[in-house]
Amino acid sequence: MPEAESNLMSEANKQIVIDHFRLMSEARFMEALKDFAPDAEWWVIGHGAHGGSNTMEDLTAAYSGPVPQYFPNGNPVDLTLLVAEGDWVVAEGVGKGVITGAGEPYKNQYVWLFKIVDGKVRIFKEYFDTLHAEERIFGRKLVDR
Repeated sequence: MPEAESNLMSEANKQIVIDHFRLMSEARFMEALKDFAPDAEWWVIGHGAHGGSNTMEDLTAAYSGPVPQYFPNGNPVDLTLLVAEGDWVVAEGVGKGVITGAGEPYKNQYVWLFKIVDGKVRIFKEYFDTLHAEERIFGRKLVDR
């Protein structure tokens, strides 16, 4: 693929990721999935509720149920890094949503990987502090600090 065409594809893929996080910050969770393929894979680090490989159906269920309950006003993300090469986009950021009931900022740190083919997200991987999520979202204190 010529370099100019590759750069255009990388920029288009980065825009898909930016749009995803913009919609998440606006609490438009289901719309945030607009560029995901029907057979997309959602993979989450760890062994928690969604740890490991999940289907698009699982992601849709999360974005239509628990996620809006935890973050009814959205989960704004400060993107600190956005890199694209080929079909992959890597995003790093910090979530700034306020959790329902807790009234405190979530402030989890993330790295996301998006594999985007022909304008559709095929693989969505999430790396984040699962202990922080367990404590902040689910109220489970798992370790003494």
